Amino acid sequence: MVTDALTDVLDDAVYANDAVASDGTVEYGDSTLVWTGALALGASATITYSVTARHPATGDRVLANTVSSTTQGTDCPAAASCAVEVTVLIPALTIVKTADLSQVVAGGTVHYTVAATNTGESDYAAATLSDLLAEATYNNDATATTGAVGYSSGTLTWTGALPRGAAVLLTYSVAVATNAPDGGVLTNLVVSTSVGSTCAADSVDAGCTTSTAIAARTITLTDLTSSFTLAGLPNSTVGSDGTVTMTVTTNSTGGYLVTVQATTAALTGATAGNTTTIPIGLLGVRETGTQSFFPLSADTPLTVHQQDTPSASGGDAVSNDYQIEIPAVPSDTYSTTLDYIVSAQ
Repeated sequence: MVTDALTDVLDDAVYANDAVASDGTVEYGDSTLVWTGALALGASATITYSVTARHPATGDRVLANTVSSTTQGTDCPAAASCAVEVTVLIPALTIVKTADLSQVVAGGTVHYTVAATNTGESDYAAATLSDLLAEATYNNDATATTGAVGYSSGTLTWTGALPRGAAVLLTYSVAVATNAPDGGVLTNLVVSTSVGSTCAADSVDAGCTTSTAIAARTITLTDLTSSFTLAGLPNSTVGSDGTVTMTVTTNSTGGYLVTVQATTAALTGATAGNTTTIPIGLLGVRETGTQSFFPLSADTPLTVHQQDTPSASGGDAVSNDYQIEIPAVPSDTYSTTLDYIVSAQ
């Protein structure tokens, strides 16, 4: 008979109830395994079983195990039992997740960084991280300083070995939907099933979550030139550069569009009784720095600036040049009103 007392094991571990013997019978009761069986001369029996260390640790962090036998001739008599001790090491995986923006507009990009460090007493053969990206579109750009990155069905995963003291840095980005509601919040959470993780699914540390506010899209047009005059003789063409200037400010990630349109089909004279007009198509406009003038219209807006990026933080300076072909008309001041419209894309 062999007796294996688990009393000083079970304060830190759970018996798996899986004891088997290659010969004889093994039974468990009152925190003790007992094997009995017949052994012929030269024969042997092997008893195997397992325990799982508790997390968090609940005892003295030492699995102290003794085996004894009252059988005559044993080398493990009750008075001088055979013993083994296993130290319980505490695993700890400290995870910190950050976002590069505290707020973003619809269509914008948020970059995430996840740092996972083995701060415990044992090695991780295969630590894991998972990040559900369902609220935005993954940009397929994840990189990791060690281990392997995967992506499937809206979830980004990382797996890799982390010896004691080692760390991994994971970076990636997502694009916010262009139709994301203003005032919403983009919440992102990283979790880990690794024992000792600070981002366990049922007990998530604050460092595992980021929240990025979805800011309202705004666009403003300021400092617009209020009026301008082009003067010349009949049958001549006159123009000026930088005739109309303005400042456009927007946070739209899709950029913006500036158009101009005449409110009337012709320029009319200021002198009473002068019924002569100048067709609006003889007045041309171009974005400063470009080559060709384009005739204005009262029916169709004309694009005079377009870009697919937000403005600079202090706004963008936009400038237009104007040119007019003066026909043979009586001397007078001919005028119309131009509507400038700026819209986010």
